Amino acid sequence: KCTSVRHALKAQSVGCDAVTIDGFECAGHPGEDDIPSLVLLPQTVEALDIPVAGCGGFSDAKSLVAALALGGEAIVMGTRFMATKESLIHQNVKVKMTEADERSTNLMFRTMHNTARVFKNSVSDEVVEIESSGNATFEDIKDLVAGTRGRVVFEEGDLEHGIWSAGISVARVKDVLSCDELVSRLVSEAEEFGIPVLAVTAVGKEIGQKDARYLSLACRIAAEQGAHIVKTYYCKNFEKVVESCPVPIIIAGGKKIPERNALELTYNSIKGGAVGVDMGRNIWQSENPVPMIRAVRAIVHGNANVDEAYELYKKFCQPKPKTEK
Repeated sequence: KCTSVRHALKAQSVGCDAVTIDGFECAGHPGEDDIPSLVLLPQTVEALDIPVAGCGGFSDAKSLVAALALGGEAIVMGTRFMATKESLIHQNVKVKMTEADERSTNLMFRTMHNTARVFKNSVSDEVVEIESSGNATFEDIKDLVAGTRGRVVFEEGDLEHGIWSAGISVARVKDVLSCDELVSRLVSEAEEFGIPVLAVTAVGKEIGQKDARYLSLACRIAAEQGAHIVKTYYCKNFEKVVESCPVPIIIAGGKKIPERNALELTYNSIKGGAVGVDMGRNIWQSENPVPMIRAVRAIVHGNANVDEAYELYKKFCQPKPKTEK
């Protein structure tokens, strides 16, 4: 979690594979720069080379599409998932969230340079009032903000007993759904904005092996249910799977296999009619992931055969000669 571009750059430099960037709208601690997600997310995306997930103000399909348009790879919806049936917080809290609007949060600890966004209630109002004196210390508010008091809110449902975190997106919480219902609605509504739906077919243990007849039926059903793309497995007679599915198919890489074998799987999949591959662990578990990416790309987009791609992989694995200064 980062709250500024400079912090995200530091996270990248020490080896983080991805970051969430928290805009001013987020629950909890949004940092001290007060930069909203609309500006902070694209600024971070453009500054980094690793994936960035947007956090703060995201709660539905509209905000998901906005985040993707701003360059984000994903969104974080902490406040929204609080108001789900599976969430362990008290029902009183969930109901209160559905009654909130865009002014239903408070910013505390501003004078102490440790800003925190929490739900607006009598306790957080009192904290803000004490801080407004201009010379308040943590000693003046510590009893009000004690975690033990906030725990009572979540466990017993006494909404005025303590403080509890919520982002501005609480205004967008209109109902209490199951996680399944929430995600399903998110996918369906995002589709209306042009975000394609990817379906994944899996092979159950009881089947024992990848069977063309089973995968053909599964892929066709997924397409008939509205999927725009289907991810499945390569199998014998794979062409029959492609013929049965009216939407594009991409192939899952499956378990880690030797690099040449993975390239052969890629080649056979594309030759059999797949439009792409998702090689997963055959990329990131490879000792040389970047050369492997380039070799796979050569097959998918450059029409290379297995031998050509493998030679390309070995070439990119060789260390670059040092240049004399």
